[in-house]
Amino acid sequence: MIYSKSIINSDATEWVVFVHGAGGSSNVWFRQIRDFGRKYNLLLIDLRGHGESAKIKHKDNAYNRYTISEIAKDVVEVLQSMNLTQCHLVGLSLGGIVIREIAETHIELVKSMTMAGAVIKFSPRSKFLSWIANATKHIFPYMWIYRIYARVLMPSKHNRESRKVFIAESLKVTRQEFLNWMTVNKGLNKVLSKYWDNEPEVPTLYIMGENDYIFISQVKMYMQTHCQHSRLIILPNAGHVCNIEAAGLFNKIVLEYLKSVDDGTVMLKQE
Repeated sequence: MIYSKSIINSDATEWVVFVHGAGGSSNVWFRQIRDFGRKYNLLLIDLRGHGESAKIKHKDNAYNRYTISEIAKDVVEVLQSMNLTQCHLVGLSLGGIVIREIAETHIELVKSMTMAGAVIKFSPRSKFLSWIANATKHIFPYMWIYRIYARVLMPSKHNRESRKVFIAESLKVTRQEFLNWMTVNKGLNKVLSKYWDNEPEVPTLYIMGENDYIFISQVKMYMQTHCQHSRLIILPNAGHVCNIEAAGLFNKIVLEYLKSVDDGTVMLKQE
């Protein structure tokens, strides 16, 4: 089983589950723990090959298959082992794809979804970046590719802290795990195409930095026709890793949204 860490609030009954993106770890949520921990029990997940999960040896042959479906099953296994249902799932970047898969296959586990820096469809620019990474993965040191990705996704001075966190966490990922996760990358377009045609039937918050120029246009396009259960909030002066770059506003908005879900007063229609 992959690594997870629980932070218990003795006064809370609801759970928030945080799922990071590729190349990161649960440490990317360091600016959320205090605020969210005041209201909820927290579960921090390290996806396979990342963070503390990189130290865990697995005998299960399924662990060698790197697909979004299998990675989502890793998270489901943790939730089921803890007898958790109806959780608020919060995913960053590729972590959002993972929690979307959980909503598709185990809806009983999901009370709401928050997609931070959502990857919802590949634009020509992101397809090109993916192609470059695949074409060079056996040529250049994998840390070069991580650093280039960090610079492309988080290019400005405002993104400096996010880049630093991303690179520090990616140093914990081995070359073999990097190559394993590149196989996930190959199948993502097909997965995202499937998701593009329908909207999850659970309250879903898309929260994006206004400077997330790689992915935000696709989310805006999606929301034009998929807003029955979904809502989009754009954070000013933030990029892809908006939970770090605009942490105070991010926490306020997401906590208010989760409260509205818990209270049954959630606003589903986009303003």
